[in-house]
Amino acid sequence: MRPHIVLLCACLLLLAQCLLFSSTRFVEDEGWNSDVSLTWMREGHLRMSSFPTDFTNKLDARPPLLAFAMGESFRLFGTGVLQARLSSILAGIGVVIVGFLLGWEIGGPWVAWITAIFLACDNFLLITARSARPEPHTTLFATLGLLLYYKRRPLLAGLAIGVAVDFHPLGIGFAAAIGLLMLMDANPKRILAYGAGLVIAIAPYAFWLASDDLHRAGFRATYMSRAVESSFLHRVAGEISRLSDFVGLGNQRVPLPFHIPYRLHIAVIVAAALIYLIRKRPGIAVILGVNFFWWVFMVNKSPRYITALTPIFAVAVASALVALGANQRWRTAAVAIGVIFAGTQLAGNAFLLYRYRTADYEAVARQLREVVPPGQSVYGITTFYLAMNDRPYYSYDRTPLDYAVNHLHARYLILYDRVMMHGSGHGEDNFAQLRWQAADFVKDHATLAGRVSNDFYGNLEVYRVNE
Repeated sequence: MRPHIVLLCACLLLLAQCLLFSSTRFVEDEGWNSDVSLTWMREGHLRMSSFPTDFTNKLDARPPLLAFAMGESFRLFGTGVLQARLSSILAGIGVVIVGFLLGWEIGGPWVAWITAIFLACDNFLLITARSARPEPHTTLFATLGLLLYYKRRPLLAGLAIGVAVDFHPLGIGFAAAIGLLMLMDANPKRILAYGAGLVIAIAPYAFWLASDDLHRAGFRATYMSRAVESSFLHRVAGEISRLSDFVGLGNQRVPLPFHIPYRLHIAVIVAAALIYLIRKRPGIAVILGVNFFWWVFMVNKSPRYITALTPIFAVAVASALVALGANQRWRTAAVAIGVIFAGTQLAGNAFLLYRYRTADYEAVARQLREVVPPGQSVYGITTFYLAMNDRPYYSYDRTPLDYAVNHLHARYLILYDRVMMHGSGHGEDNFAQLRWQAADFVKDHATLAGRVSNDFYGNLEVYRVNE
């Protein structure tokens, strides 16, 4: 089979999974990113319009490229779930393509073909590619940087890695790892070229952060304050939750039917394959080690960060299986392992898509817009910002109820969504006080305007504040 046919099929497989039930399971982080992106598109400023009492209402100092990409998608195609996720879907397909090229560079055509198929079936790549989040973009450019490093294009490698950082700090792990490999190569010209590429890509963001007191305060609020939120040992312990997701134990955000490690065989296959690949390409150990250390340092323990290493995992497994299959005695075993590796992940994707098929955000958005009249200000979870993006919207994530009602004059309250009822997914009922406060307030000061029920988003009650 021709290589481009295999690659095309892999890209179409991932695209089909991204587009199936394309408006389902829209969550809080996607609402957050939609807010920044739409606000930037409309005002030309990077800020959270739905957080009026938080510093991010003045400036969102996070890397800006996701907001730019999503903002342009909204500008060109209008607002909606698919528009919010469009750049992520395209980046996910880009990961399949660059993973294919990395596999070809490391192991030849068979490794490339199998890598592309494995990436199209990967659980973490699918989850992030169908979310309005920066992980697939960061993975795309970080993997491209690694490929360019192997092709001895240090300036382009630095540029690619710098772009990855401009999407998310997750890219810093790759920047440091490839920089360390450059130092180990001990070629001054390549080191300088790589450093120049990084500087060219990151300098605009760095200068923007240092441009005035507001931006410097944004840097401190976004990075320095979070750096002291927990001790290093606490962060090391936090990696257990990320490992738990990798082996498939699940969490509150994605509850599974039974508490067993559904992906343990995936982890075992990846670990064995990495041993093989590291013996062939020792630099992979540096890439993995530096990234794992950077993950420990980062405060956020999101399992989605695993996406950044999925191309390396896919190349490793593909390389090991091709080597195993070269021996006639082990060819059947190699094929069986490959089918299990890809097939069980594809089945996991199908399970998640089917399980959340009724979590139709756009249907819930239409019902909410029918209850809340145009132009009226709204108070609710960040998730519903996109649904109400043409109305003044205040998120209870960082806005007290009394302030929203008395100072911001919020006239409609969206209450009892899944986050208000069950917490933000980290094991704590961290909005219980708000829930009790809201229940007391609406008894005497608000009138029920309507109900919107959904298995995923919750049994929402919309109240109109009495004049």
